[in-house]
Amino acid sequence: MKYIQALLVLLALALLPSMRLSAQCEPDTANCEDTGDPGQICPPNLPDAMLNEAYDEVITVIAPDTASVGEITVGLAYVTVDTVDNLPPGLTYVLNDDIFYPDSAYCIQIFGTPEEAGKFPLKITVSAYINIGAGVIVRGGEITDSTSVSLTVNWPSNIDPIQ
Repeated sequence: MKYIQALLVLLALALLPSMRLSAQCEPDTANCEDTGDPGQICPPNLPDAMLNEAYDEVITVIAPDTASVGEITVGLAYVTVDTVDNLPPGLTYVLNDDIFYPDSAYCIQIFGTPEEAGKFPLKITVSAYINIGAGVIVRGGEITDSTSVSLTVNWPSNIDPIQ
């Protein structure tokens, strides 16, 4: 019996690195709409976090169905979120899906305990996959949205001891 338990633990540890975390978040479709069809990331400012206190919020993403490459507009098959950078130390993220299809709402859950105060403009990098016709989909490159979502981590009682 101990041999079987040890084998199961070993098997679980071997499979763990290949498993991808999946968020249990729900996209906010009531407050995040894709108006004008450019795609959308909401909210532009996440609720403030407090230094050394647990944080758990959701970013809603609606992928666009087209993208412009110079003066050419191309149809998108889907996008993938490659990274969410410039998170405060102590916070991490998970996605609710690996592929974000156009005109559907998905979410990125930001959670953890922030260890540094300040304002953090997030940099969300996605890869766009273009439908070039006849069922052929090619990777069109990476796009980084470095201006639309930010997170502020405050000192307790909003007093910065450095100032």
